[in-house]
Amino acid sequence: MFFIKYLELFFGSYQFIFAATLGSFILKLCLLFVLIRRTVSLEKIERPVLFLLTILISNMFSDFAWIIKFIQLLFLPQLSYTIIIFFIRIAWIFFIIQYQALALFLESLVSKNYKINKRQAFFIVTSSLFCVIFMVIAILDFNCIDRKHRFVIEPIIQNLSTFYVLFPLILPSLFITLQKIRTSTLPFILKKQLKVLINSLIIPLLIADFIQLCPFKIYSLEAIAHSYIVIGFTTIFLTLAIYFCARKIFGLRFLNLKNHVQQAMNINFIDDFKGVLERLSNVKSLRELGHVTQGFFKDTFCIPIARTHLYLKGMDSFAQDKQFCLIENTAVSLVETFLIKHAQTIETIFKEEKILIYDEIDFTHFYDECEKSKLILHFLRTINADIFLPIYENDKLIAYIIVERHARTGNFYSNVERDELIVFSSYLGNIINLLQNQRLETLIEQEQSLRKELYHKHQEISQYKESIRSFIRKSKAQHIGILFYKNKQFTYGNQAAKELIPININVQQGHPLAQILRTVARRVESFKAPQSMFTKNENNNSLVISAVPHLEQHTVIITVSYPDISDTIKNYIDLLKDPTE
Repeated sequence: MFFIKYLELFFGSYQFIFAATLGSFILKLCLLFVLIRRTVSLEKIERPVLFLLTILISNMFSDFAWIIKFIQLLFLPQLSYTIIIFFIRIAWIFFIIQYQALALFLESLVSKNYKINKRQAFFIVTSSLFCVIFMVIAILDFNCIDRKHRFVIEPIIQNLSTFYVLFPLILPSLFITLQKIRTSTLPFILKKQLKVLINSLIIPLLIADFIQLCPFKIYSLEAIAHSYIVIGFTTIFLTLAIYFCARKIFGLRFLNLKNHVQQAMNINFIDDFKGVLERLSNVKSLRELGHVTQGFFKDTFCIPIARTHLYLKGMDSFAQDKQFCLIENTAVSLVETFLIKHAQTIETIFKEEKILIYDEIDFTHFYDECEKSKLILHFLRTINADIFLPIYENDKLIAYIIVERHARTGNFYSNVERDELIVFSSYLGNIINLLQNQRLETLIEQEQSLRKELYHKHQEISQYKESIRSFIRKSKAQHIGILFYKNKQFTYGNQAAKELIPININVQQGHPLAQILRTVARRVESFKAPQSMFTKNENNNSLVISAVPHLEQHTVIITVSYPDISDTIKNYIDLLKDPTE
């Protein structure tokens, strides 16, 4: 019971609500900055972008009004309450503008070349009247602080305006959007954006504002509406909803601000691709090449084997049916007809795009309709393809891969996967060319070159991993052992040296660690210059051994420690220079 009471006091405190509101304001300010930065470079700013900017600014002003109020309560009690009341009334104006812009935003997202209709024109006039009323009240009743002496109509207008924006204004727009998601041929990327936006942000926002409406003066609801605990929780919840929703939809090319669906870099691609490269190097026939391609798409992109097809150009029909029948002849005929009929246009598109992904092109076409994208969409629908990946060798189209429509449901092909497909097609083009021309010597050389390149990439990844491990061992790296070497004998200088080197160096002279220490010491004596070496202890942990001469006492000072990040990186960079070590 005491714990619940403590939670109520904490989450209902002015300090908590002030911090939550301030955090919400800063997050929206960052989103506003990102949105403006991305739209400045656009040749044409579409209406949905303008509506979204209006929504953000309006919502930020509501947070700003709360911030001003809590600054007066917590830090500046001398601040005049008339200023706070004025900002609150102006915030009501922005509250109405926010919902009006939200209604227009939803309808503009699902309509090409959106134009304001008669219904929205009526709502814009109505919203403007509410804004004018709040502005008049804010000006005429500026100096009135006592709630009893304010305009009687003010609370009525507040409840009426809240009821107006939550029901007559926003619900029809929300219904129209949901209907178009269900029935129209909107791009799948746009449908996904709208579902995330509505489920993760708009519906929680409507519920939070409805709680504070209490239009029928129900006492239980009224108590909830005026509870600072609820205000604190809803502020935190909506802030988190805005953050996660923004991350999700901006990754889905929101408002066409990005050219491709975004995804985090796949750091395991090089390791995974080594197996594919090995299988490609062992291919002896074109049919095997088709199976390797299907296996790569299945393992890397989770596409069923039967939904991926590889076709080689320039093979006669008999050879195609006998050796390489991985795609239906009907689809082959459609592709060949299209490539011949639109040779110049398709050549330009292939050079620009490198890969045709239906959902990406469909989404781009929705916002920026043109003849090229219309032609490509018609082509992809005709052959029922999600992906058409052309394969070139010496600027000549020698093959292509087709992935059937809806082969992978629920996920879109991202910019990272797009790059992986292009890399695979470039290697595949070389292998196909070599198989067709039977140049086995060249194939072996190409394999060796690729293996060397993959080795260097593997070494770089190992370097990063070792650096991270070294960073994790930061607490260990702070222990530095000190040894002295004089007259062919070692002497421990501190306790850390005994912990790092648990053996008796002078007695166990054949031990690998003792031999390395003696080698470093003798080098310093011979060359009168500092020496440093990497080694490992009995627990297989890396150690850095550094030695410097002490000329006055004919002594060598040796330090032993765990390597830090800079030592690790330097060691691995040296290894990269000579892969034979």
